[in-house]
Amino acid sequence: MNCDQPTIDPTIDDPSETDTQTVISPSSSSSSPSGSPSSSPSSSVIAETPGTPGTPGSPGTSTVKAKKRILKRRKINLEATLNAYENRIKSLSKEDILVLENAWLSSYDVWDTIPFAKMEGEIQKRHGTTLDNNAYRLFQVATEKLIPIAGITSERQSNGSYIAEIPQEGGRSQTKVVFIGAHNSFCGKKASVFSILPIDKRYLHE
Repeated sequence: MNCDQPTIDPTIDDPSETDTQTVISPSSSSSSPSGSPSSSPSSSVIAETPGTPGTPGSPGTSTVKAKKRILKRRKINLEATLNAYENRIKSLSKEDILVLENAWLSSYDVWDTIPFAKMEGEIQKRHGTTLDNNAYRLFQVATEKLIPIAGITSERQSNGSYIAEIPQEGGRSQTKVVFIGAHNSFCGKKASVFSILPIDKRYLHE
């Protein structure tokens, strides 16, 4: 089974923020100059309910228009989101982060394996760009709290094999790997406190 997940451009619409809302508003029927009722717009749904025949002032039918309003999707502000994520991780106690000790941090947003010795240079190159992600921010916070992290690696697979192996005897099967990416039900990966959570997300124009 191929559990590869395509990269999500942080500037595109956030699918989790899509919503629709139906607004019901009364509307009286209108007539054209020829006396026949005018047709309603195609975007409205007209429901007719029977009135009370013979009752003064009560028409034979009443018309209700149901208008569907589409709410615009909001776009993620990547840098502000990562800053909020980093601040939340910093608020965790050292004991909460000790589970990451000597582990490789794994994510679908990473395409390679980067060992501890090369992390500082990679962080400097990526900070403030669209190549930054929560794996680098989590690595920074953990090392600041003096918790050793082996490095970061990719969770992506191609034809059933990981695209980035871990340069250690025994490979991934003999190594501690902690997934810190987004929830992926297809591959059975669950989000955790180390993933970007809804409370971390910031949007453009906020």
